[in-house]
Amino acid sequence: MLVPKSVMNAPNTSASLGADGRTLLLDIDVSSRQPVVKIVCRMENLFYPYRIVSANLSAQIEGKGWTNNLPISPKRIENLAPGSGTSDVVVEIPIRAELPKVWSLTSLFDFGRQVRIPSVIRVRLENQQLRIDDAFLNRLGEIFPGDPLPDVFVPPASVQESIATIPLLIRVNYPLLPLLVVIGSVIVLVLSGIFLFSRSRSVGSYEIMVDGISRRISVRRFSSQAIFDEAGQQIGVIKRKGGSPTVESVTPGHTLSLR
Repeated sequence: MLVPKSVMNAPNTSASLGADGRTLLLDIDVSSRQPVVKIVCRMENLFYPYRIVSANLSAQIEGKGWTNNLPISPKRIENLAPGSGTSDVVVEIPIRAELPKVWSLTSLFDFGRQVRIPSVIRVRLENQQLRIDDAFLNRLGEIFPGDPLPDVFVPPASVQESIATIPLLIRVNYPLLPLLVVIGSVIVLVLSGIFLFSRSRSVGSYEIMVDGISRRISVRRFSSQAIFDEAGQQIGVIKRKGGSPTVESVTPGHTLSLR
């Protein structure tokens, strides 16, 4: 039996136990960093009255039609008495997932959503060697002195493999930050566009001299204004860009200036 104890080296990841006390919950925030979660477990020998003399360890993760081998340490256990536990067994889970990058379109479209991936971690004990525990034999000897009962408990040679499991629920959380940044950027662009448009449409009043006579004219930004004499004939053009207007052209025989 595997009993989860803690989770190590897991940026953007938090771990907890489910309500059943066995299911490991991994909450992963989608980000540019892909964590490697190290689950530290205690392996307990429930094969009473057998002692695990030795066994090789391997680990896998399974879920939704996929199976991957996982690094595990140590790779071998020895002399594990019934009812007792090993020192720490560490299983590594690389969360490479096909998790999208935090600034990807997928993250933007899935903002605020949580994806649940039910899985299971399986730790196999292979080439398993069992024998009756000495403490159990001594107890039987005290209860039934001279009785050959212990021979009944000799483990069959076929029991060479067992599997310990940890139910695992991976919960992928898509953050709101990228969407908020995009929305903020769009708002800034829209407001900037409105501001620039309003400024481009702003009208300024200016005093000009036409053939020595003072007048006032109104000119919008980025526009031109034709100037006419008293007879209604065009004698020049005033042009305004981003700042103050300038005289663009003057008909010969006339004068046109800005004051």
